[in-house]
Amino acid sequence: MISVVIDVSEETGLPFYSSRALWDRLMNKQSFKDTCREFGVPTPGDFKVREDHLEEDSKQFHYPIVIKPVDSCGANGVMKCDREEDFKEIYEFSKSKSKSGKVTIESFIDGDSIGVYYTFVDGKMSLSSMHDKYVRMVPGTFIPLSEIYAYPSKHLQEFKRDMDANVRNMLSGLGIKNGIANCQGFYDHGTFRFIEIGYRLGGTAQYHYTQEVNNFSSFYMMMAHALTGKMQGCPQERDNADFSKPCCTLSLLSKGGKVARIEGLSEIGNIKEIIHYEERYKVGDTIPVTRTVAQFHYRFFIVADTVTRMKEVINHIQDTVKAYDENGESMLITHFDTNKLDFGDNVFASKE
Repeated sequence: MISVVIDVSEETGLPFYSSRALWDRLMNKQSFKDTCREFGVPTPGDFKVREDHLEEDSKQFHYPIVIKPVDSCGANGVMKCDREEDFKEIYEFSKSKSKSGKVTIESFIDGDSIGVYYTFVDGKMSLSSMHDKYVRMVPGTFIPLSEIYAYPSKHLQEFKRDMDANVRNMLSGLGIKNGIANCQGFYDHGTFRFIEIGYRLGGTAQYHYTQEVNNFSSFYMMMAHALTGKMQGCPQERDNADFSKPCCTLSLLSKGGKVARIEGLSEIGNIKEIIHYEERYKVGDTIPVTRTVAQFHYRFFIVADTVTRMKEVINHIQDTVKAYDENGESMLITHFDTNKLDFGDNVFASKE
């Protein structure tokens, strides 16, 4: 918990990249959206309700909507509500996942999910990466978890042209000096709309790609800051969101249960395009059903020379890696359709 690290930093005087006041402001989803609007950065529409008039106020919405705790992370408590009849139950569930007991209610955007990362060194910022997030949807549920993070986003050039300056002004106005910040949102029919910010390395671990492609690692720089109080070790001039190669993080999601058998990991061990992978559960472990990142069983970080090769690697992993429960049933629910993978107008060093 970063909040605890801030406590330790304040008690000991050891360096940390964020102050308490800045951290608390950024981690509140409603506060962040208010700040976005102040600096001309679009966000989804907000709705207000009265605690003692939930049923009455639930009639005002144009469904679907999204209800989320203002201060949670890892998609914990984030729920889509499709019907007025379900509002109160979902509202109370989301509220129960909030440390402060507060939620934010916003319009559901059926657009491309995107994220942009900026690295800060003594107030100077650089755009490190931008991804498209391909989300797994399960009928009857809302699991806002990624099957694929694809870098660079097919919207990167448009973002740089239309929204980069506004986001930079906002981040500067917030007073961020060091570290890395990622703004998460959507591309909504020609408009970028942002919903929250992460002021930390982030679960996407995009530094694997910046290190591989640009020899630039915010991970190393953050470690240096923890030890010395300085973001150092990588010249910021190397930082460049226009990756010369397509990069994808493939997440294999689990339906939950106890892992009895795993197959295929050894068979993909010699694929050079896989630069890193995470095996979060082993045989004998129980995977909870949480609608959070706890349902990631595997994650593979892939860098390929061409989009065609990227699709081949993804398909091979999905066809090869298997996990089974005690009843012999498959536990993995992911099988991403690589025909959906689109890098837009981005130009890569190697030609198809």
